Parts: sequence; C-alpha cells; structure tokens
Amino acid sequence: MARELCYIWAKSRGMTSVLDAESNPSLQQQISEEYFSELMHGDIVSVFTELKNLTEQEAWRREHKAEEDLKAMMNTVLVLKAYDSTKKEGEKSQFAGWKLRITEVPSGTEDPKQWECAIADDGTATLEVTKYALIRNKIKWSYTLVDDRGIDVRSYTGKIPRSTQTKLYAKLDIATGGTEVEAPKLKDLELIYDPVEVETFYTWAGTWNGGQDYNESRPEVYILLDNSLNKKARFQTELEKFFKRHDYIVIDSYGNIKIGDDIVGTMEDGQGKGKFTINTTHPFTERTIPEYVEAFNKGDFGSIELLLNLLSGTIQHKINCEFTVVRNPEGEGYIVSYTGEGTYKFDAEIVDRVEGVDFDNLGNPQHVIADQISTRQTSQEGKVTLNYTVKLR
Repeated sequence: MARELCYIWAKSRGMTSVLDAESNPSLQQQISEEYFSELMHGDIVSVFTELKNLTEQEAWRREHKAEEDLKAMMNTVLVLKAYDSTKKEGEKSQFAGWKLRITEVPSGTEDPKQWECAIADDGTATLEVTKYALIRNKIKWSYTLVDDRGIDVRSYTGKIPRSTQTKLYAKLDIATGGTEVEAPKLKDLELIYDPVEVETFYTWAGTWNGGQDYNESRPEVYILLDNSLNKKARFQTELEKFFKRHDYIVIDSYGNIKIGDDIVGTMEDGQGKGKFTINTTHPFTERTIPEYVEAFNKGDFGSIELLLNLLSGTIQHKINCEFTVVRNPEGEGYIVSYTGEGTYKFDAEIVDRVEGVDFDNLGNPQHVIADQISTRQTSQEGKVTLNYTVKLR
C-alpha cells in the first residue's frame, strides 16, 4: 500500500509521463520502490525529525513554565508588619524590646534568629520569610509575642492570601490581636516537688479610715512550685525547653541511640536505654512592683492574696534521668519514657511589708504607692521527681 501511494505521488509530479510508466507495470514497481526509498531516507525522515524537535521544544517550554511558576511561588516573600495601637505619641511602646517570632520553628533549624524580629521603641516590627522557607521546614505561618524575659505572651494565627504578587503583606496589631498564651505544662510532663509549697508572709500596717489606731496584719501565703497558682512564673519553662530541643531520635544500624544532640544510649533486644542529667536555671517574674501596687489597690484580697507577695527570682533543677526506648506499636517511630530524681533550689524576691496603708470602714485599702513597699529575699531547697513519656520519630 505504501509503495502504491509512492507511485501515485510520483505520478502527480509528472515523473511517470516522462518515463511512460503507465503501460509498464515493472517500471511502475521500480519507480514506486525507488521513490519509497527516497522518502524513507529523505523527506519523511526530515518531517519526523522536525516533529520530534517541535515536541521536545514544547515539552521543555511546558516544563520550564511549571518550574518558573513553582519558583515564583516558593520565592514569594511573606511580610508581617506589626504595630502597637496603644502607643501614645511621645512615649515608648509597652512592647519595646520584645520580640515576634515564628511559633513552630523545629529544633535543628539553621539560624533560628532568622525566624524572629525585635519590636522597636515605637512599637513597630517587620518579619519577612519566604514560602520556600516555611515549606522546607514544615512551619506554619503563625507567630508568637515574646517578652523581654523570653516568655511567650500571646500567639497569632496568620493567613496567607491567594495572590500572584512577589510580596504579600499582613498587618498585625500587637496590642489587640491574637490570644493570650496560658503556656500549659508540656503534655504528659509530670514534676512532683517535695515540698511543693514555699511558705512566705507579708505585713500590712496602717490605720483604719484615717484614724490613729495602728493595725498590723501578717497573713501567711504559699508559693506552689507546680505552677497551679503562679502562672506567669512558669517554674518549669526551662525543663519544657530542654525536652523540646530533644524532640527527634536517631538509631543507627549498630543500635546507637541519639535523642536530640546530646542524649545517647544503646539498643538491645528491641529496647533502648541510657542516662543523662538535666541542669537548668529559670529566671522568672510573677509580677513587678508597679503590678503589685495595682493589684493591692484593687483590694480584692480574697482572690489574690495567695499570689500577692511573689515578685521575681530563679528556680534551679538538677535531675539525674534515665530513659527507655521501644518501637511504637501503633505506627512509625518510637516511644521514649523518661524518669528522674533530683533537687530543686528556689530563690525569690517577695514583698515583705506594705507600710502606711489607710483602710476605709469596709476594710478596703486606699491608694498605695511603690515607696510604701519593702521587699526581702526567700529561698528553699527540696527534692523533685520527673516522669515524661513522648512519641518521637
């Protein structure tokens, strides 16, 4: 069939009339075969080659466009523009010197400082990251306000708009946006203190309703080291940070275990074990003197007296720990169980005395200023027991 078509093609070009091939079947066959050979080695080859080149070029253009689109998307810069709506003209922002940082930065991430920015005196801050950086590090576009003590204060959830622009901007009012961070204990982390209470006291001294009768009250109060009362102090913060820095595990073919960068052990018969020591010191502030004065002047002692006299200090934990590792029976990874015993040392500045308090007939204190407050140091040492179980990959 192909050869017949080749003959017809040759005939249409006048080649057969020159050779008088109409009455000569053998000549027709020869012309057909010769022209078929010429097409196979000439015109058709060049046509197929051209089609191949065009197809390759079109495929390359589609692939290149897809790469460029992906590159543009990954290089899109997300810009967070933060401001303090409560800042008054001529005054420094209440958030000056604090930081905004991406909330969930994995441990081991190169240069964690690139995920945070400082808040200027005027209450503004700018944080820039690329979509590529978020995707590569599996990070959500959410951020946290961190005070000058390094404590998480408020969290904000970001929303990435759909856009083809190379820069996407998001505005954030630091003062009114987000939600307060309760900062609960690390899930399943249990710390048992003995004793758990630090007994303190403070004195109110003054007069009733402007009279001359001198009154002095010396109530006992308790600081509870399990964080159940002193929420801002967060006595376990450094221990939580320690375990968050050790949230991944590596076990090689020889049975060597490494949790985080520095907890090591060995694996035998499907179970691993090892030992390590935690030695951390956490500086805390439950309230400042101005905050204490504000609380005192409210006069609601029924709800605040248990917290009233703790200001700031440090708590040190030194705990000798052991761990066991087994494969997770419910899926990938391992289950790591920690146990430990050690000591704690608690040092704090507390309010010792509020002098010159003038109570009204209902027992409510009149206005108190910072000069009427005196403080003292208190300390306590005790034992602490640690239990913690976590799934790691």
